[in-house]
Amino acid sequence: MKQIYLLAILSIINIKMYSQIQIHYSASINFESNSHLVEIDTSQIPNIWQMGKPNKTILNSAYSVPYGIITDTINTYPINNFSSFQIKILPPPFSCWGTGYLSFVHKYDFENKKDGGFIEVKYDQDTNWTNIIFDTQPLFHYSSNLYSDSDTIIGNIPAYTGTLNGWGYTDIMWVWQMGVKSEFHDSLTIRFSIKSDSNNTNQEGWLIDNISLQLEDCTGKIISSNIKSDCSNIYPNPVVKTSVLEFSNNSKALTKISIFDLNGKVIKCTDIYENNVLINKNDFIEGVYHYQISQNDNIIGAGKFLISK
Repeated sequence: MKQIYLLAILSIINIKMYSQIQIHYSASINFESNSHLVEIDTSQIPNIWQMGKPNKTILNSAYSVPYGIITDTINTYPINNFSSFQIKILPPPFSCWGTGYLSFVHKYDFENKKDGGFIEVKYDQDTNWTNIIFDTQPLFHYSSNLYSDSDTIIGNIPAYTGTLNGWGYTDIMWVWQMGVKSEFHDSLTIRFSIKSDSNNTNQEGWLIDNISLQLEDCTGKIISSNIKSDCSNIYPNPVVKTSVLEFSNNSKALTKISIFDLNGKVIKCTDIYENNVLINKNDFIEGVYHYQISQNDNIIGAGKFLISK
C-alpha cells in the first residue's frame, strides 16, 4: 500500500469580513498519476530529469513505489549540468490567491557546497526566476526543512547540498496580502533544478516524490460596501517575539482590533484609542491568524500574521 503524505488544508472561514474560501488549484503528483502536470525542460541539453523507477545505491526506490522523478534513474549526474522540471498553475481569472502550499518528499546525494538542487518561482509573464527563499511576491512565506541562504552551491545559489540518505519532508506555505488587490496573478510556475560544477564525484543527484500543491482563494476578500481603504501593517511578520500592528487613526477614534484563528473563532479582542497595538507571541499558539480593524462598525483594515516556532 502506497504511503502518501496528505497536505493539510486550512479550515473554511466564513465570517462577516470574509467570503468563503475556495480551492483554486489542488494537485497530488505521485508519478503513478497526474504526471502530465510536470514538464521537463527539453531546451536544456542534456536534461537528466526522468520519471521512472530509481535504481541507484542511495536513491534506490521511490517513496510511492514504483515511480518518482529523479536525475537519471540509473546514472550519476554529469559535470557542468543544469537540468529542470516545472509545474505551472493557472488559477481561474478575476481571483486572487490567499494561501498557497507546496510539499514533497525527497532524497539527494550531491557534492557538498558545490552541487545541489533548488526551487524557483516565476509569476505571470516574468522572464526571470526567483529562488523560493527570496520570493517577495507574497506577504511572507513559511517553510519547514527547506534550505537556507547559507546553504549555497556553485554560483552562490541557495540549495539542498550534501547527502540526505533517508526520506525528508519539506513543506512551504505562502500567504498573500489580504484585502482588495489591484492586480491578480494569472499564473505561478514552480521549477525544481539541479546544478553541478566541473568536478566529477560520481554522486547520485536528487529523487523527489509525492509533490502536493494547493492554492486557496483570498481569505481576505473584503465586503467593499463596508470598508474603507486598508492602511494597516504588522512588523515583523512572522511574529517571533513581539510585533507591532500599526494603522491610521489620526482622530484617535475608538478602534476595535479583533483577531481570529483559521476556524473564524475570535481569539482576542481589544478596544484602543491609539494607532498601534502589540502582538505578543506568548498569547498564541503556532499558526496563521487574521486580524480585523474596525471603527463605528466599519472595517478599516484587515490582514494576516504568522506565529512562528
